[in-house]
Amino acid sequence: MNKHGRQSGPRYSASANSAKAPATQQCQKCLEFGHYTYECKAERVYKPRPTRTQQLKKPMKRMEVEVPEEFLPKK
Repeated sequence: MNKHGRQSGPRYSASANSAKAPATQQCQKCLEFGHYTYECKAERVYKPRPTRTQQLKKPMKRMEVEVPEEFLPKK
């Protein structure tokens, strides 16, 4: 720890924070690849989502129960 009570060393160095994001890393703000969200300079992308009312009006899928043949009544 340094005199201000903060950690120091290679793990907390400024050069570690300036590392470039891998090309597979997707920004959560603009949805582009290659940079982190805190580095993003673009506007946030609007992603429409259904309202709660629309979600409740949508019928839920029912699970189908599959019964093994050995448990079916014999004919």
